Amino acid sequence: MKSKANKEKPVTATTTKSNAKPKAAEKPKTGETPLIFPKMIAIMRGVGKIAKDRENPSLKYAFRGIDDVYNELHDVLAKEGVITIPEVLEERAEERGKEEKPVIYRILKIRYRFCAEDGSYVETIVIGEGMDWGDKAANKAMSVAHKYALLQTFCIPTSDPKDPEADKDISAGKKGKTHGGKKETPSKGANGTSYPVTRFPVSGKEELLTKFQILDHFKNAKTHLGTEEYYRILNSYGFEKSSGIALEDMREVYESMIAAYQERISKTKTEKPKEEK
Repeated sequence: MKSKANKEKPVTATTTKSNAKPKAAEKPKTGETPLIFPKMIAIMRGVGKIAKDRENPSLKYAFRGIDDVYNELHDVLAKEGVITIPEVLEERAEERGKEEKPVIYRILKIRYRFCAEDGSYVETIVIGEGMDWGDKAANKAMSVAHKYALLQTFCIPTSDPKDPEADKDISAGKKGKTHGGKKETPSKGANGTSYPVTRFPVSGKEELLTKFQILDHFKNAKTHLGTEEYYRILNSYGFEKSSGIALEDMREVYESMIAAYQERISKTKTEKPKEEK
């Protein structure tokens, strides 16, 4: 009797589709400290001073660039496992200056979220303003916003021995500070206290003024600009009042006020009076 061979069915490979979603970072359990807080403290301990080694070629003031901040912070942030995520909340664009070649200003309100590995985070909201004659105004505004978000969040100091706005005598045993190739000697008050000075434009020429002297010029600017425009410019730089502006930033803010006033005068002159019927 012939036996029939059993025919085996061909084996076919099959794939199964998984509906499982990637797991999000688990939130800290009740009673546990969110990881972001000790991480932020560790970053503050790990980051060093960032000196104002750069100089604005036209306005002649020292500053810390965004690259300086990134170079100092990148490795520390990576080591602690903290990232920053930007979100533009508000933005507006303005044109100032001459009509044939206006300067484009972009003012951005940005939220930065500092996130840790466990999903915990802290947030900060800053204002960034950038100006350009082309298409880089928004880029500059974002750089400024991120720079100050990092500097202020982690309280990163400069290499200066003391706060440049301090009222105490900072000149004892030191020579005048060199700025733009010229020596700047602190101004002395009636009581002998020395006050730091900076170069400031007055009636078309440069003068060495203290912060208190510069504040008088801001009062005049407020009178000419009007309260609304004056505080709009202050707020665009992240300040609520002129006394809160750092000495090294006062010239830049004041220059913006002058530009806004000149623009208003220019528009007033070019507007033709309406013909009487």
